[in-house]
Amino acid sequence: MAPIKEALPSSTHKVFLTEVSGEDLHRHKEQLLALLETICHSPIFQTSPRSCEFIRHVVVRSLSGDVDELKERLIGMLLLGRDASYDTSTDSGVRVRANDVRKRLAKFNESAEQEFSITLPPGSYVPRFFRTSSPEQAVAAPPGIVPQAYDPPASIVPTELNDLEQDAPPPPLLMAPSQLSLFQLAVPTLVAIFVCIICMRWQVSQEHVYTNFWQQILQGDQALLYLTPSHAAGKQGLVAIQELNEAAPLLDLAGQFHRQFTVMSAPTPVSATSTMILHVGLDATSDMHSRADTHEVTERFFLANSANDRVILDRKDPNHAVSRHAALLTIINGPQRSIYIDGTDDDAIRSVINRICDESSFPGSLADSFHPGTITQAIFPSEAYAKAILDRQPMTRGLAALEFMP
Repeated sequence: MAPIKEALPSSTHKVFLTEVSGEDLHRHKEQLLALLETICHSPIFQTSPRSCEFIRHVVVRSLSGDVDELKERLIGMLLLGRDASYDTSTDSGVRVRANDVRKRLAKFNESAEQEFSITLPPGSYVPRFFRTSSPEQAVAAPPGIVPQAYDPPASIVPTELNDLEQDAPPPPLLMAPSQLSLFQLAVPTLVAIFVCIICMRWQVSQEHVYTNFWQQILQGDQALLYLTPSHAAGKQGLVAIQELNEAAPLLDLAGQFHRQFTVMSAPTPVSATSTMILHVGLDATSDMHSRADTHEVTERFFLANSANDRVILDRKDPNHAVSRHAALLTIINGPQRSIYIDGTDDDAIRSVINRICDESSFPGSLADSFHPGTITQAIFPSEAYAKAILDRQPMTRGLAALEFMP
């Protein structure tokens, strides 16, 4: 539970709001769904069916535990019928709808006296749920609840200066300030300037590496994004929400560069050699084996299915797993340039996508990954403090020595 918040409405009594979360959220699910229906049937929301549709969507998803789906791109696709690769930076349909819902919720919460209330915080599409309580209930709140700060009663505040100074120790003797040279005075400033220069140079270098990497992929609006299709009955060829959720940072990043990925769910022959194909979550183990057998490529690392899970193997020693919890990034600079992002599990794939899409965490060792006729592979372990492994080699040569990325 979040800390108690105190609100002062127009009435004379105080209202205490306690956030409902965790197990309490599941316990009060039926009451919150009933409140949702009350909101949608209120005069404030009846005039806007679209706002009612929006609040119903985000509340039901949140109460079901699917908060990962409450992102701008996915909401735009599900509620507004947008394409998977639409530019969220120029299309503000979801943001406009959310702002309207926030205003209507604020009016409803002011006009209605309910045991529970729902809000939509600015900049987020995940609703928050609160429960009203009396001051007595707030005092009896369980451990972990931080009470509202209060002013002490006037009866315990000393009224005479002597009451404060009676047992106070004598003030320390004042020492004469020592004489400092101008250089000594300037040393802290010079150190601070030096540190700032180092940080600025690192930031500029990091930004250059990150920008250059993605410009190589997104140049000319010829980047294709292949997502694993769903294999559910009657849904062959459709991309699952889980894969779209994992790829959302890639689609958003393309918008930041004023480019876009063309999303595919089925392999398509590409004639233009300048086109980059990025495969996400594709089980490319058999595909890589077939290319290796024909000597087209020689990836050192590959994913394989063991008895209980998926593992990353090394062709130098295929009997021992390199990692059982990691993502594998492969960049092939052949006649058709391709990038494969796969892993032993969905969390590993999601983690490496977030890392390479974030300028502050982007691995600078990937800067030189697009030389023609080369293959770059990087293993990003999920274990804390484990270093990433980098392998870069010509496409038809022997296996090179490993490097460890910082």
